[in-house]
Amino acid sequence: MKNRYLINTLVLLLLTSPLCAADTKRVIAIDESNSTNDSIKINGTKINYSATTGTQPVWDK
Repeated sequence: MKNRYLINTLVLLLLTSPLCAADTKRVIAIDESNSTNDSIKINGTKINYSATTGTQPVWDK
């Protein structure tokens, strides 16, 4: 009986969660990037590296 109640509750939450998210408005920064520099040692050799991530949203209006 407890398992059935738990399953029903989870199904209800999964079905209603998109309705709650539909009210929020997403704002995406255009051409935003984030960079970092670091180093790692592999077999005693130090290797410097940089990594960059970012967003470039594309809309079909």
